[in-house]
Amino acid sequence: MPPTPEQTHELNKIYAEHHFDEAKDGNKYVVDFALLGLRSLFILNGGAIVGLFTFIGNIKNQAGSLVKINMHLLFIGFGIFSFGLLLAIFSCLFAYFCQSAINSRDFMRAYNMYKKMVEHSDPQGDESGLIKAADSWQIAGIVSALGSAACFALGAGLALFGLS
Repeated sequence: MPPTPEQTHELNKIYAEHHFDEAKDGNKYVVDFALLGLRSLFILNGGAIVGLFTFIGNIKNQAGSLVKINMHLLFIGFGIFSFGLLLAIFSCLFAYFCQSAINSRDFMRAYNMYKKMVEHSDPQGDESGLIKAADSWQIAGIVSALGSAACFALGAGLALFGLS
């Protein structure tokens, strides 16, 4: 015997709630991994700067050190590590702007649902601009994070070549 329309509606509702819960949990994991990545970029680039300063200080204090320092390459490496830190900061700002646009879209959706269900009036506002803004901020954040990681790799290579 096929399910009644009421049973089908109830099954669809349960199915939708299940997928909504999965999506909500998945979003939390995405945010957690993004935070871990951003923290790692701060630690990588900031730690590299501190480590280079410490290493150079120890080498300078040792008489007859076999390590030759190319200060030009090291200064460029410091600059690149610093730029990597700046990109990590921008990535955090872009993530904030992206989330702000998503929250605005969600508030607009909730308000429109309220207007439709309670006041029986038509929804107001167009969310396509907020979606485009969120997408743009998200891309900017990802590009900044990748740039920060690239700065670490480039800065590390220059630091190694600067200490020969």
